[in-house]
Amino acid sequence: AGPAGPAGLPTRARVAVRPSGTEPKVKLYLEVVSPGPLPPAEVAAVR
Repeated sequence: AGPAGPAGLPTRARVAVRPSGTEPKVKLYLEVVSPGPLPPAEVAAVR
């Protein structure tokens, strides 16, 4: 099992931090993968 997102749903997340190649700043890249859409009954239970 991995980290949990809202309502305890499992998620996979990746964060990449890198310097800009041409400017004096840092770039932040985020990627989150969720298991997919929930059935309507589960959506109602989460709310």
